Amino acid sequence: MKISLHVLINSCRYGYFALVVMLSIWFLTQTVQNYSWLFRLLWIVPLLLPIIGLYRKQIYTFAWTGYVLSIYLSYLIMVIWTHPSVRLYAALLAIYTSILFIAIVFVPKWSNRQQSV
Repeated sequence: MKISLHVLINSCRYGYFALVVMLSIWFLTQTVQNYSWLFRLLWIVPLLLPIIGLYRKQIYTFAWTGYVLSIYLSYLIMVIWTHPSVRLYAALLAIYTSILFIAIVFVPKWSNRQQSV
């Protein structure tokens, strides 16, 4: 089964926007840790940085968005380990973030292959 680059880019874009919504809800409504509202909003800011580049389908934005996702993936793994009360939701978010991380990393690779052929 061959997936075109256009389909992969669009699925990564929509998946990232869904992840922004899910993680924003996570950080703004979680009651496990008593963070201030300013600190909760600061957790969301790095998620918003690549949105313009993803919307414009700029390939180099896909390349560095994986680094942003790795921050949240490590945080979610830590939450899975330390907070049993929210373990299921954190695990689902971690799995979704991992799948999105792998897909976003492949976009520049497939784009370079398509340009060189």
